Amino acid sequence: MIFVLFGIVIFIYSQEREVVTVKLNKVLTSEIGEAAVSTGEIIRNEAIKIVETFEVKQLVRFSHLAGEVYPLVYVKKGFKIFFLEKNLKDGRYWGIGINANNPNEVYPILASPIGLVYKMKKYKVQDKVKSTDVISPCADCYRQEFIYSGRIGNNVKFEYREFIGDLARPSFFQNLEYDITDNNIIGFKGLRLRIIKTTNTSIDFEVIEPFRPLR
Repeated sequence: MIFVLFGIVIFIYSQEREVVTVKLNKVLTSEIGEAAVSTGEIIRNEAIKIVETFEVKQLVRFSHLAGEVYPLVYVKKGFKIFFLEKNLKDGRYWGIGINANNPNEVYPILASPIGLVYKMKKYKVQDKVKSTDVISPCADCYRQEFIYSGRIGNNVKFEYREFIGDLARPSFFQNLEYDITDNNIIGFKGLRLRIIKTTNTSIDFEVIEPFRPLR
């Protein structure tokens, strides 16, 4: 989506929110201090990756470098427009345009800050880019972690951490301890683990049920 305000384009990246979960009923191993289970939301954006460096010229020269990933910025007259904000040079963004209805129609483009797009049709670059996606920062995404903290006798210890928005600092955490003498299945907030083997350094387990999503 794109908005124009006072002649200036405000770029809204194409975003898709999804929940990343954990594989069920598979034996997993985690060491003390590691997140045995980590689930949560991410924002995934459509993007392209430059697979081969190439140069284009429109008054001045510009190189699209192999390995760089350009997110989808907006769609203009049936063309998906991809570029990096750092590719602003002489008042224009150097990027790639792909026909939304014909993915084999791929051109280098110049995009102005007010949304005008010029396609350099003399360059055929469909074999120099490939589709991919990128994970973008998310101001209100959440993450849930279940961290193995070790064992004392027949008791196993975990720490639950919950992050919302600021993924550098937990918004909620709780220390938990379970006696697995008679029952090796433990749980918290919908999560169910079958404990297979524990030591002072690691744990083998299966996830039977994932966390309940926070929303």
